[in-house]
Amino acid sequence: LMNCLFSALSTLLVYLLAKRFASERGARVASVVFFLYPGTFMMVSVLTNQHLSEVLMLWALYVFTTPAKRTKGMFMSAAAAVLLALSNAIRPNGIILVLAVLVYIAIRVFSRLKDGQNKRKYDFARALVLIVLYFLISLSLSGFVKATGLNEYGLVNNVPEWKWIIGLNEQYDGQYNSEDAKTVFDGGFDQAAVDRLMRERLSISPSGFLSLAWRKLNIMWGSWAFIGNVYAEIGALRGGDFLSRVLIRMCKFTAGLYIWVNLLIALGAAIPFRQKRVQEAHMLLMLISLAYFCTHLLIEVQPRYRSLMTVMSFPLIAVGVDALAGCKARMRQIRSKHT
Repeated sequence: LMNCLFSALSTLLVYLLAKRFASERGARVASVVFFLYPGTFMMVSVLTNQHLSEVLMLWALYVFTTPAKRTKGMFMSAAAAVLLALSNAIRPNGIILVLAVLVYIAIRVFSRLKDGQNKRKYDFARALVLIVLYFLISLSLSGFVKATGLNEYGLVNNVPEWKWIIGLNEQYDGQYNSEDAKTVFDGGFDQAAVDRLMRERLSISPSGFLSLAWRKLNIMWGSWAFIGNVYAEIGALRGGDFLSRVLIRMCKFTAGLYIWVNLLIALGAAIPFRQKRVQEAHMLLMLISLAYFCTHLLIEVQPRYRSLMTVMSFPLIAVGVDALAGCKARMRQIRSKHT
């Protein structure tokens, strides 16, 4: 039930974020497509911390990009930092938004965008408030966990190499495997094994990495989230063959919809660069999606991990919808002139 609530809130935030840089029609289409996308509601039944973490990150992005003047803008940045730190405490993805904000500020500083120097300084100050408070709140939450005895180590990753060790494993195509888990954790944590495996995985050849990256792309973005056990259990039910066929058709529909969604996103992504006008929310969503995509070329992949990409990229559909509507309007004008 809580996952249903978080998913519904994510749908609302997809709409509200899309309205930051697109028309009402485009924003509505983006939110409806997100709602109807099977990958959204099928994930609701998965017992994971992703749903709450993602809705908090979306909320943080929405608050941070709220148009406001000086004092209110700083307050909104502080509020966004709190939401982002809470999101990161639940699932550690907050650094992606932080990096996106840093890159966005760098683009504004070094590009020839038509805005004043005072506006750039103001945006830099907002970003600084967000990043500094985010790290301070994260450290405070970690200290609170230590002080209460919930975890003597706090909210830290004691094995930061783990995702890289798994992600660069050619034998298992960058997926979780019991062999690496046994080597590192069986009988207690073994730092020497971690160092050895990390050296082995980083010694991968360029051709080997490209081959591994292609296989990981197929797993992460081209496969469905159902594992073999799901099909086996469905097949054992009365009428299981029919249910399996329905499931396979739904997977094909999902794949087709995903292709069209990304074509709309690509179409919309080209518009700001042609117009040399960047909307903050639009650019941050694109940077987050790009960073998340590139990161999973290196670290562990699982199909369910793409849910964060879904909530961050689907608002971008709105610009593609507006671009198509603009093309349709221009075609009508051309036809009316000829007639």
